[in-house]
Amino acid sequence: MDINMPGKNGKECLKEIKADEDLKDIPTVMYTTSTSEQDINEAYHTGANLYVPKPYSFSSIIMILKSIFTFKWKQLFKKPDKKDFVLSEKTITTKKH
Repeated sequence: MDINMPGKNGKECLKEIKADEDLKDIPTVMYTTSTSEQDINEAYHTGANLYVPKPYSFSSIIMILKSIFTFKWKQLFKKPDKKDFVLSEKTITTKKH
């Protein structure tokens, strides 16, 4: 999303997305003309996964988005390498060998 949007700016939208329990894990990309170090830092601090300054080619953006979503997909569906068992108040973790 762009930082400079009419009505509500991109940083405000990003804050709302990251504050929403159902939306907070959605990968977000700031794609904007601003190259201000303050804007970049605020975007990452607020939860942006990537900050891409304009101009940027459409094919490059597609490659970036594919990369982000592939990484996120793998995170969501990776096989666990350990199992947790909860007994009363204690947790026992076993590792696969």
